[in-house]
Amino acid sequence: MSKRTLRYPLACAACLLSCTLNAQTLVTLEGGMVDSSKNDVAIPGNSGTRFDLDEAADADPAAYVRLELEKRWGDDLRHSVRLVYAPLRIESDGQLDAATDFNGDSFAAGPVETTYQFDAHRITYRYRVYATDTSRLQLGVTGLVRDAEIRLQQDATDSSKSNVGFVPLLHLKGDLILTRNWNLALEIDGLAAPQGRAFDISLRGEYAFTERVSGYLGYRLLDGGADNDEVYNFARFHFAAAGLRFDFQ
Repeated sequence: MSKRTLRYPLACAACLLSCTLNAQTLVTLEGGMVDSSKNDVAIPGNSGTRFDLDEAADADPAAYVRLELEKRWGDDLRHSVRLVYAPLRIESDGQLDAATDFNGDSFAAGPVETTYQFDAHRITYRYRVYATDTSRLQLGVTGLVRDAEIRLQQDATDSSKSNVGFVPLLHLKGDLILTRNWNLALEIDGLAAPQGRAFDISLRGEYAFTERVSGYLGYRLLDGGADNDEVYNFARFHFAAAGLRFDFQ
């Protein structure tokens, strides 16, 4: 093998070794309470009865969890890939105010059991485009895998509409560094189109307990939906969030 031929794999190996040596791994566990302020549903979207599932469910705030794994690498750790596990499932006993056609089945006005699931798992690539001693800005793209289900149960009638799909989103993360230990962070995944929209917006105050462990308190908004012949559903969820982040650099 010539020196010229050997040069390329050696260069690649050196690049991979450099990325590995400069890499940082972060694990974030978030939890808290979630409540809905809007959940308009019609299935099928063009012929089902449109009703407010949030009102029908009359659900109390529910607990939720969210897990993130992030890998940063490159010069000054500018590159980042983030994996997010974000299940959301709310079950409740509620009341339909009027007769409702849902997913080809008829439900009478009266008591009804409801289930709303919207698991929004995702992968994000982002790049830090701006950084100073007091602020940072990262831009990127997110691929969201949606695993959703809406279910109504009343006596012997049990009807469910489920859907699994992929949604591309834009990503933005901004940090305002207040002190050595305090940081204010804004993070957005989102995109809107005539057929629907999806937004996950988080605003939180972060505190570094040590160089390797930090925590935060904040508010998260999940808003979106779709309008087509198969399904009409627009929902809005509010999260009171608390998190712990561990740095394995």
